[in-house]
Amino acid sequence: MIGTPVQFEANWVVNNSIQSIKIPNNVFIKRSFTIPGHVQPGTAGVLYEANGKVSPIASVFKAQEGDSTIVTVSRPGFSVYAAVNRKVSFSDISGSSAAAHITALANKFIIEGTSADKFSPNNSITRAEFTALLVRALGLKSTASPKFSDVKATDWYANDLAAAFEAGLIQGTGGNKFSPNAKVTRQELTVILGRALKLTGQELKATTTVSFGDQNQIAAYAKDSVQLLSAAGVISGEKGKIGEDGLYFNPNAATTRETAASSIYLLLKAAGLIE
Repeated sequence: MIGTPVQFEANWVVNNSIQSIKIPNNVFIKRSFTIPGHVQPGTAGVLYEANGKVSPIASVFKAQEGDSTIVTVSRPGFSVYAAVNRKVSFSDISGSSAAAHITALANKFIIEGTSADKFSPNNSITRAEFTALLVRALGLKSTASPKFSDVKATDWYANDLAAAFEAGLIQGTGGNKFSPNAKVTRQELTVILGRALKLTGQELKATTTVSFGDQNQIAAYAKDSVQLLSAAGVISGEKGKIGEDGLYFNPNAATTRETAASSIYLLLKAAGLIE
């Protein structure tokens, strides 16, 4: 731990009665605290306590003149925050174009490997796994029960899905189901990221038009998000098969862990939530 934990709180005081102010999941509050020493970007993260559980949160570290660093976090709600050094090394990402993004998120406690030293960058990620990852990055919380018939209150991702649903990040797959164990497709991921960006209060403006060889395969509900986030560099196209020229989006392909990590990193960067 770097320095000492810092508590932020806000209360209503009415007739000598003190009540905590409840912050909805669509209101991000920026707060900063100072820690000793110069902490290099990407070498430490922030943990916070809420509802008796310790969780990570996206954070910005900015060294100051003298011998201190200002840490800034933005999330709904108030809590106790602590800056913690962390250095993670995965042995299987040296050939990944997302290696730097994966390492940065891991050092901030936002993403974990599939083992102590493996990340499995080419493995696919499920709808529940991706939603939980994004919820952790944004610091969203919920104590409600999930609204989907195929998600039990005892499932490890249940509270994360409830928080994402309350914040408007996710919808079901029909029939009051979420299909948590289905692989999240590239176009599904992009739509959820687009909603997350709006939730943070940031607005990206596409200055260019990105054209993909499989443009006609992108679902109508995803076209705007794919265009906006592709033009902004949050998610990229992929090379086509042998003999195919240009970039392809592969909207219905399962998203890999490295793509999920890189896109979340770039989203947080665009929103000013990480350095």
